[in-house]
Amino acid sequence: MRRLIVASMVLFAVPAFADEPGSNGPAAGADDKPAAAASSDDADTAAAKKVLVEYLDLVVKKKWDAAKKSVHPKTLEVIAGIKKRLGKEQHDMAPQYWAKDDFYLKSYTIDGSAKHMYGTISFDVKGKNYRVQEKGEDADPEPTSYLLGKKDGKWLVTDKKTNGTFDDKSIKYDYKGYFDGTSAPEAKKDPADEPESKE
Repeated sequence: MRRLIVASMVLFAVPAFADEPGSNGPAAGADDKPAAAASSDDADTAAAKKVLVEYLDLVVKKKWDAAKKSVHPKTLEVIAGIKKRLGKEQHDMAPQYWAKDDFYLKSYTIDGSAKHMYGTISFDVKGKNYRVQEKGEDADPEPTSYLLGKKDGKWLVTDKKTNGTFDDKSIKYDYKGYFDGTSAPEAKKDPADEPESKE
């Protein structure tokens, strides 16, 4: 009889442990609705992620011109400069160039994000590419980081790093003047350069 009571207590105790965080069961509060007052940071991340998803979806569909509308204008200027010098758009943010003979994006997942200086946000993306020469998809997803920032109040895809990440140091020096509130200050004029006034 005592064994039966102990066995019953164990059976009824198991579901309680399944709800503990870190277990295989649902975490406590999993069905709770998110707090009504979301922070501005959360809103920014959601807005930036939406732009990135729209951009990547267009890249998957090979709609290059439509995808360019979500790319930072300074990035497009850099790509145009490379094309002028080399005769080809050999830049990470020019998927149309790589799609011809190398690879193109077939599918992706967004795994996480991180906030950086100038209000920028980077997203960790794992993408599966189709390799043109090999005539097949990647066996494993390729880790890529995308950087987004605001220009004129609009989130834009600024750059990407394959097998790499963005940090504040690189953002500070490589993207100064790209984002709202980060324009380089006007150079101070040397008084000696001013024309003499005639009285």
